[in-house]
Amino acid sequence: MTFVTLCGRGFAAAVLLATLPSASAAQSFTDLVKDIRRVSVFGRAGGFSPNPDKLETTNDKSWSRFGQGGVGFEFGYTLAVTSSFIYELNLGYAQMAGFRLERQDVTLNASVRELPTLSVYGVWVPGGTGQEQTQQQQAPAGSLDGLRALLIPRPYYGASVGFSKLQNASMSTPDGTYYALEAVAFTVGGSLGLSFGSSAFAPFIEGGYRYRNFPSLGIKPKSDLTVPMTVPRSLDFSGWHVDVGLQIGIAALRGEPEISPRPPGKL
Repeated sequence: MTFVTLCGRGFAAAVLLATLPSASAAQSFTDLVKDIRRVSVFGRAGGFSPNPDKLETTNDKSWSRFGQGGVGFEFGYTLAVTSSFIYELNLGYAQMAGFRLERQDVTLNASVRELPTLSVYGVWVPGGTGQEQTQQQQAPAGSLDGLRALLIPRPYYGASVGFSKLQNASMSTPDGTYYALEAVAFTVGGSLGLSFGSSAFAPFIEGGYRYRNFPSLGIKPKSDLTVPMTVPRSLDFSGWHVDVGLQIGIAALRGEPEISPRPPGKL
């Protein structure tokens, strides 16, 4: 089973859940909560590339010079386990800090909210998934072997799709005219990262790119006015990012193993 196939199945499952009747959806949601195997929390910083709208953050902190900053979390599920890879399906939420435009003719105030985001990750386990579980189970706490096992990086790659929404967005012109903004954009991206630690607590660092273009803004003036041409009709929030966070293995803390490893191609 290819990575593309895993992405397709994960997305199909999310669509199926959204189209189920309310009673079935409620039961399915309960089952999803019970099946959560890990929770990740992270902080984000990044930049806009390309940046035709000259976006920047309204925050004066040092990271604001990069353009993007925010926080998020993800709920993770195990899709499959092979002899060398663990495939995860994550449902996530993120919000990035307020932004403004580097323009004199219009002022923008807005945040970007990603909800929901569906991601599929392939985590490579050096030495194999079975060996990693054996090392973590047999190595005494605080031993050199146990410490060495925690420091071995686990590279991973991922792909994400979802929707982004302008939150608390508004524009104003120098004459004091105020415009409320509404927009939703389809988001797609990819990422590469490294995780460390154990299956219970795993710090990680991840770099990636998100295509997040709002091609049409819903502009609502406070009064019945014609919107001037100086007010942008679209905004491109695409760009790179770096996430640093911690993944907490709920299943591992409960003593539950991952799915039994299988040979590649036998998912």
